[in-house]
Amino acid sequence: HLQAEAHSYRFETVTVANIVTEVLANEHPLIQSAGVDMEVNIPSDLPMLLTDADALRQCLQNLLSNALKYGSGGRRRIILTASQARENAEDHILMRVQDFGEGIAPEELPHIYEPFYRARSARDSQIHGTGLGLSLTHKMIEGLGGRLTVESSMGKGSTFTLHIPLASSGD
Repeated sequence: HLQAEAHSYRFETVTVANIVTEVLANEHPLIQSAGVDMEVNIPSDLPMLLTDADALRQCLQNLLSNALKYGSGGRRRIILTASQARENAEDHILMRVQDFGEGIAPEELPHIYEPFYRARSARDSQIHGTGLGLSLTHKMIEGLGGRLTVESSMGKGSTFTLHIPLASSGD
């Protein structure tokens, strides 16, 4: 059963670089065995985040493991970037995971955050998964006050973006 609802978050100050480093260390064996070329671009001057480090790591790890599973088309490359952006008069950190796989069909995009939903291509190619990763990631990032967005085009791949609000400098 899903426990995301009852999750109580523990907010602490963390750096984006530390989160990314830990996730990449965890996923390293998978990245290596998939033969994926990881490009990581994390500017060193990004501000600190006030967030639940474990939850954010889990979100990023889910996106990365999806990119490894579904994004390994012809170009076995994943790009992980972080940047600062202003959205709706608030500062955010954007963490993007971009793959170059077959992409997600437009008619399936509205459903990808539903629990247990799996795209037809994933079922057809018999990729293992429960269909819970994106659903949990979506719930967790919202629990952290952020959101998850996706851009995808068939045959070109997908980019999932975590929008994490920055701690406002008045708290």
